Amino acid sequence: MKFGWNLIKEIDRHFTSSKSVDDPAAGNFSSRIDIRGYPQVILRDGQEILFRSGPWNGLSFRGTPNLKPNQYYNFNFVLNEKEIYYQYNLIQTSVLTRLVLPLPPSGRPERLLWS
Repeated sequence: MKFGWNLIKEIDRHFTSSKSVDDPAAGNFSSRIDIRGYPQVILRDGQEILFRSGPWNGLSFRGTPNLKPNQYYNFNFVLNEKEIYYQYNLIQTSVLTRLVLPLPPSGRPERLLWS
């Protein structure tokens, strides 16, 4: 999964919450990579910034110390003239994973794992 920007095609791959459990229209919460300055993940409720990940330090985003290597998936950050994105890949193909942007009140992304 790629989460970020294709700079050549100007495509922004981001997450948006649903409006409600019954309404799949776009909700208020969004998570995207802000490419102004040092790229970082920004979580918003409408226009209000709720969280900034801080820049990538080569191992993880500076403000997300819980993002650590694990046995299920690996992750990396790509920054070049064509793309800026965060990516994760399954190591164990017997595992299913899903990254969701839940509804209010938190709106914080959650990774679900089934093994």
